[in-house]
Amino acid sequence: MYNNHFIDKTKKDVINMVCRAINQVYPNLSGKEKLNKAIYNSHEILKEKGISITDLELRMYIESSVCCFNKEKNKAN
Repeated sequence: MYNNHFIDKTKKDVINMVCRAINQVYPNLSGKEKLNKAIYNSHEILKEKGISITDLELRMYIESSVCCFNKEKNKAN
C-alpha cells in the first residue's frame, strides 16, 4: 500500500513539475503544444524512474496540475 502511495505521489510531483516548467520555458506556445510537451516530457521522466502510467492517467494529472496552476495565478492577480 505504501509503495502504491509513493508511486502515485511521484507521478503527481513529476507531472506538476513538468507542467510548471513548460509554462515557464515556453510561454508563447499554444495550449495544445504545451500539452504535447507535457505528455512527452512527463512520460520520459517517469519511464526513466521505472514508473508506468496510462495515457488517461497522465492526461488527468496534467489537467489537474494546470487547473491548480491557473487557480494560483488568478489569486495572485
